Amino acid sequence: TAAEPAPLPPPTATQRGRATLDIGTVINNNYRVEQVLKAGGMGEVYRGVEIGTGDPVAIKVVLQELAEDEKVGLMFQREARTLRQLQDDAIVRYYNYVHDPVIDRYCLVMEFISGVPLSDHTNAHGPISAEDGKVLLRRLAGGLDKAHARDVIHRDLSPDNVMLPHGIVSEAVLIDFGIAKSNVVKEGTMAGQFAGKFKYVSPEQLGHFGGDIGPVTDVYSLALLLAAALVGKPLDMGGSIVEAVQRRQHIPDLSEIPPELRPILANMLEPDPKDRPQGMAEVVKLLDDPSRIPMNYRGDLPASVFAPPPGTTPPMSYTTRGLQMAPVSGFQRPPTGTAAGQQSLPPTSLPPGTSPPRSLPPQDIPAQTGGGGKVMGLLGLAFVAIAGGAGYYAWSQGLIGGGTTDVPTEQATSQDPVPTAPEKSANTREGFLAMFDTGPCTYASRVAAGPNAGMVEGIAATPGVFAGLPTAYEEQFGARPDVLERASTPEQCAALAFARVLQGTTEQPVQMQLDADAIASGEAIGGRIVDPLGRNVWLVLVSPAGGVFNLTSRLSEPVGDIRTFRFGLTLATGAEAAPQLLLAVASNDPLINAAAARDGTDAAVLLPLIEAEIANTGGKGVAALSYLLLTPPAPPPEPEPAETAPDEPAPAPANP
Repeated sequence: TAAEPAPLPPPTATQRGRATLDIGTVINNNYRVEQVLKAGGMGEVYRGVEIGTGDPVAIKVVLQELAEDEKVGLMFQREARTLRQLQDDAIVRYYNYVHDPVIDRYCLVMEFISGVPLSDHTNAHGPISAEDGKVLLRRLAGGLDKAHARDVIHRDLSPDNVMLPHGIVSEAVLIDFGIAKSNVVKEGTMAGQFAGKFKYVSPEQLGHFGGDIGPVTDVYSLALLLAAALVGKPLDMGGSIVEAVQRRQHIPDLSEIPPELRPILANMLEPDPKDRPQGMAEVVKLLDDPSRIPMNYRGDLPASVFAPPPGTTPPMSYTTRGLQMAPVSGFQRPPTGTAAGQQSLPPTSLPPGTSPPRSLPPQDIPAQTGGGGKVMGLLGLAFVAIAGGAGYYAWSQGLIGGGTTDVPTEQATSQDPVPTAPEKSANTREGFLAMFDTGPCTYASRVAAGPNAGMVEGIAATPGVFAGLPTAYEEQFGARPDVLERASTPEQCAALAFARVLQGTTEQPVQMQLDADAIASGEAIGGRIVDPLGRNVWLVLVSPAGGVFNLTSRLSEPVGDIRTFRFGLTLATGAEAAPQLLLAVASNDPLINAAAARDGTDAAVLLPLIEAEIANTGGKGVAALSYLLLTPPAPPPEPEPAETAPDEPAPAPANP
């Protein structure tokens, strides 16, 4: 165990953030606030005392501006009920949950830990040693094993959420179970919100491998937490949804990790959950008996690293991913051949400290397109949220020339089966339109309401592609529709392709109706989403540059099966008319990639991720797409000439 290091300085005003309770405030007549520990995010944390006993406590208080948010109150209640289930020295103890009527805020009272977060410890004193790493891994794995036995998955493991009492690693305590997944506590307060931190989440938290959250989710995150402590900084696992997906296509580079801990962390960081240790008890077994670690994670480390504990016998065989391992005895590599029907690992030539890559399911992430033409060169959009006619609230998006998101140049590969497209209902009109071949970058759908109801709206980047559609439609359904041809940009092709994949399936469709198909810059547009099933709806605008901007917050609460929305758009001065696409996606479950995406993410990157997420979770998703043309503002009317008074002579004409 490490000796107690020199004490850290007290938190600065920046670290403390904005505290709103005065020192001396009494909560629920039982607890008195004595010191600000931390403020930010959704809550503030104070050190206090229980008035009756004088015992120190930690008091977590919801932020004032969120005090009336029912979801936040449920989240605090959920954390209290989660902690009440757990009793372990490595997990913070829960004392009380109250809603104080005087300050009108939710409060969670917990054990006070006199120490520092693991992240502060490594910032001040540098990386922990390999021996301390083993101690920390064993302690946290033991606490999480008890949590998992209670069907509680932490989901937010990071060095910030590990407290070291007096800086002692062997006494580490897990905190902040605010977004824990519990099969016992059923409140769904996280629906549609991204849970976790990009640097420490697992691939399944980003929607891959079915999006199933379980003990192996915490196994992955615990490995990243430990790696950060051993290196002194987080591994480079991406700071956006696109980067995070790319980094998790294979086991990350562990060359900076102490050699004796690389194999177990590599095993824990397998992208595919089934290839990791299947629980924290197995992690502890691998730590206590390295001879259990599969051969393909050992690299060129000496045999002594994997010696079994004294008095034990090495396992005679070990099976992983269909490979039969010979007796574990040092340098031996896994055999290159396989038994019938089994998969073999690809040959590798990786730098020291790395392990063979394991890919995510196919994501089909295309490279970003460039250019955009004259319209793109002049376009600068600003969203305008309309609130009861009170006026505009705009924020600049800077979309000139397309997005700036870093886009992977290689597509992900996997041995998993490629998700199949949803089954089409060929006897319906939307199914027919989805299956009729009008070429790439096209989308056709029937107009459901308004003056153009019954017509077919055809959106394409190339003119004339819908010429054969009316005749074929008439042969199929006995009526010949008119086609409203709309011109999109090449950068919007990903949105057309995405909507077409989810169009005309056997699922109950969702409808989108706009009040108009064109608006002038500075005006507002309204519309409605009709979904008889009341599913989760993700509403976005896809700009001419291909950027995706979330409008879901503009949706009203459902009234029957209808949700309305309203927003405004402005063009930059001098810009030409620009096509906008509105996309609505309805799904039974919230879309993780949608919740995690930043505004402006390239549609060619984000939408294939969401398509794969829907396919990997059963294909229960439908989409509707509408076209909107944003035009320059109308010129102001010319002032009328002043009338001449009847008793005044007309002015003489000017000399030529």
